Amino acid sequence: MASNTYYGDYAYKKAAFALVPAVLLAAALSACGSVKNVPHNVSDWAGKVARPESKMPVSCAGWQKIELKNHSRYMLMQKDQKLLLNIDAHNLRGRNQGCWN
Repeated sequence: MASNTYYGDYAYKKAAFALVPAVLLAAALSACGSVKNVPHNVSDWAGKVARPESKMPVSCAGWQKIELKNHSRYMLMQKDQKLLLNIDAHNLRGRNQGCWN
């Protein structure tokens, strides 16, 4: 009979510890609804935030900077220097037009 009591106590403790995460999760979820000063409509809040808008020149439409990793740059130096020169010219032209910094 003593062995039954041990297993019964073990099962009881195991069940109690299994409920602890569920109770903590329920407490955390119920606390989420009680937070004050949170706007109910996020779009209303987002509309009040000032966002600086930068105007891109019309000539920049579709113009994107070509970024190369060092390994690619070294490979192009060895294999195709003209392509590397054209990529650098492309990036310089975009920077001079104000498409990026």
